[in-house]
Amino acid sequence: MKSPLKNTEPLKERNYPVRKMSIKEGERINIDKYPNFSKSGSVKGMKKLYYGKSAMLVKCGNWIYNVPKKIYEMAY
Repeated sequence: MKSPLKNTEPLKERNYPVRKMSIKEGERINIDKYPNFSKSGSVKGMKKLYYGKSAMLVKCGNWIYNVPKKIYEMAY
């Protein structure tokens, strides 16, 4: 008998869109301490090669930051 708790299907990752944050708000929360790349970089490529599909990215000024959920939810 198979256990109902065992699920062999992989979890589907959610693809979060890039959100925006003002420079002033970013400075207030010290966003510069998180991993980042230039806004001219490829979001799709960075998610594929480094951060994973479910990375929560926030654009602030000329940079895009990989932030935790709490900060991602503060952005618009």
